[in-house]
Amino acid sequence: MCISNPNSISDQTDLVAMKARLWALLRKEEHEWLQKSRLKWFKEGDINMKFFHLTASSRAKRNQISKLKEIPVKRLSVGSRRLLERLFSEEEVWNMSCRLCLIEDSSFNNSFISLIPKIDEAVSPEDYRPLSLVGSLNKIVSRVMARRMASCLKEVVGENQFAFIVGKQIVDCVLIANEVIDDLSKKKKKL
Repeated sequence: MCISNPNSISDQTDLVAMKARLWALLRKEEHEWLQKSRLKWFKEGDINMKFFHLTASSRAKRNQISKLKEIPVKRLSVGSRRLLERLFSEEEVWNMSCRLCLIEDSSFNNSFISLIPKIDEAVSPEDYRPLSLVGSLNKIVSRVMARRMASCLKEVVGENQFAFIVGKQIVDCVLIANEVIDDLSKKKKKL
């Protein structure tokens, strides 16, 4: 169809209607091809075992990991391993419980789930995000372990990594990258 007057409202509505019809026909054709492929699999895949096995084995070959490049892994020293594996001392637990301001009661090891609404006026369960309120005992154990691991992190985290190291932040990497790119683009302009 050739539009004689592109500003005509009737021509524009006809064009929109034709586009909608074209998209509907394309979706219908795509759906038909999908049904035909499923029908071919149903006919040939279940009856013809050779076809099924060829399909399955070719997929297995594609998904197989034949080799991996060796990655050097840093290992903890014997002293660090012993530090992580030793039993909790009463002093460690007491120091951490004092920091958490624990009060002895019967709900020491309980945990609760709170539902936080994702949207205003939430009505269905999908509109809520569950939040686990872990009991105090779990907090103590995890914080004592975190403190122990913090002393061992320097052994396993590389010097070029910025995460998990006191005094370094991941944002620093972004800033350094921006500075390098800016410097390179200035040098390129000078040439």
